[in-house]
Amino acid sequence: MKLLSKIKAKKKYIKKGKTYLSFLFLFSYILAIFFLFFYNNFHFFSVKSDKSLAILEVEAKEIEKSTTAISEIPKKVLNMNFSLEKNHSAIVNPVWPTDGCGYISNNYSGYHDGIDIAGCPYNANIYAAMSGTVVTVSTKYDNGLYIVIQQDNGQYTMYAHLASSYVSVGQRVEASQVIGGMGRSGNATGVHLHFSLWMAYPYLGASLSPWILY
Repeated sequence: MKLLSKIKAKKKYIKKGKTYLSFLFLFSYILAIFFLFFYNNFHFFSVKSDKSLAILEVEAKEIEKSTTAISEIPKKVLNMNFSLEKNHSAIVNPVWPTDGCGYISNNYSGYHDGIDIAGCPYNANIYAAMSGTVVTVSTKYDNGLYIVIQQDNGQYTMYAHLASSYVSVGQRVEASQVIGGMGRSGNATGVHLHFSLWMAYPYLGASLSPWILY
């Protein structure tokens, strides 16, 4: 009887041990799955982060190239020395709106509808880029004193933040004709010209890059 009892107790102990081992194995298996899951996800996000950083680096390089290109605008554009000819009608190509002075302080983009030309003296001459008819000479809280010219091709050019205006509505102007003076009227942080090109009257139609004129 004692021997039989010992055998039964031993079997019970072995069975209990197997149960503990089964639970231990199951726990280890679940722990391993969780470890692999979190490791892979962490690795995935790390790779994704690295890719995002790589994309940002590429975009930064592109912006740097764009800025460099703007700062290296050919002198034949920025350093034009326009002579005010008596026969303005003879000039048919677009001309630069300033007297060869200045630099581009803010370029055309999806957030800026024109180009800002700064670095010229206060009231420096502003020239009509193309021949056309003056349709607006007015003031506005943001543009300050500004002039809008409907060009002969149907497009519109706007000259904003002026210090003075030398033309009137309905007046015919020719390319290279002095129409005003550079200033800082309206919402402007310094003396500059905001020069923009439009498919239709400014803000009623889509803006275009003024660079297509040159």
